[in-house]
Amino acid sequence: MSSGIKVSVPIGKIERKMRRDHLDVLQNIEFAICREYRRNERVDDAAVREALVAMINFRDPTDPVAEAVWICLKAFRRERSDVTDEVWRDGLRVVLHSVKNHSEFRPRETSYLDFVLPFVP
Repeated sequence: MSSGIKVSVPIGKIERKMRRDHLDVLQNIEFAICREYRRNERVDDAAVREALVAMINFRDPTDPVAEAVWICLKAFRRERSDVTDEVWRDGLRVVLHSVKNHSEFRPRETSYLDFVLPFVP
């Protein structure tokens, strides 16, 4: 399944820049995802992927579980008025890349979520 995301800069370069200059943004995104995962046992890697893709592409997710993650991400975005839309979207792309690296998106799979959860308070 293609995410429909077009990135003109290789993700590795974006990831290095985000980790160097905007680690707090990446942490905010991961915290929002983990917050919803802790609250909602139905959240899985596929829902996280859909929520991230929807937010990157300025659209609403179609799945209600993904929508719950998306709403949490939107709430964190509103709190970060100091962050440009470009930096926020780059952060979303980096986290999406991590989700894709840690999951095969089998039904109810939480490999990415289980990976990131110990690092997020």
